[in-house]
Amino acid sequence: MIYCPKCLKANKNKDENCQQCHTSFVDINTPLDGGDRVKVMAFFVIMALTFGSIIPPAIILIAIYIMKKDKKFSPIIKIENIIDTLYWLAIIASILAFGNWFYYNQQDDHVLLYMLSFFVTIIGATVMYFLFSWLFFKPLLRHNKWVAENGIFSNIITKKAKTNSAKIIGHDKLSSFSVADEMIKWHDLLKKGLISQEEFDQAKQKLLNQSN
Repeated sequence: MIYCPKCLKANKNKDENCQQCHTSFVDINTPLDGGDRVKVMAFFVIMALTFGSIIPPAIILIAIYIMKKDKKFSPIIKIENIIDTLYWLAIIASILAFGNWFYYNQQDDHVLLYMLSFFVTIIGATVMYFLFSWLFFKPLLRHNKWVAENGIFSNIITKKAKTNSAKIIGHDKLSSFSVADEMIKWHDLLKKGLISQEEFDQAKQKLLNQSN
């Protein structure tokens, strides 16, 4: 399954546009560009420095491991749902706790300090939530098919995926029409960065030989 970067709806691998919002899947099966990779690395650095430990990044790394093992993006979707839920629970709990304290301690000399602590907590949680979304989740979501099948920092298609792509050439003898059709498919793989120029040239030569 592939996920729409806009509405998060799960779609079939063969779909070129989202069934629900019709968003194009042009980048879903392409590697992360340099900017997106920097964002993901920056997110892990910020998480480690902010929490003073590797526990939060480790939880996400577990989801990444499961994704890579199962070749599915769904673990990352689940992590996003969990973090979204925890964020709103934290906001609601903070508001209720502060409201309860303020109701019974309006004359406290430290009321301004407690108010400041409350707003810092709310702002901090909000900043971390949006950093997770902007630096980690959205870059991966834009390339979710590629990330699930090949890894976050990979720019080379996996051996298994290459084997599946090579199955495009399936007959000993191909008609001229078939050769042209297969050439278009291989050229599309080359444009998306899924195969190298050398692999394209080899496939091209094989197709031409089979057509003779």
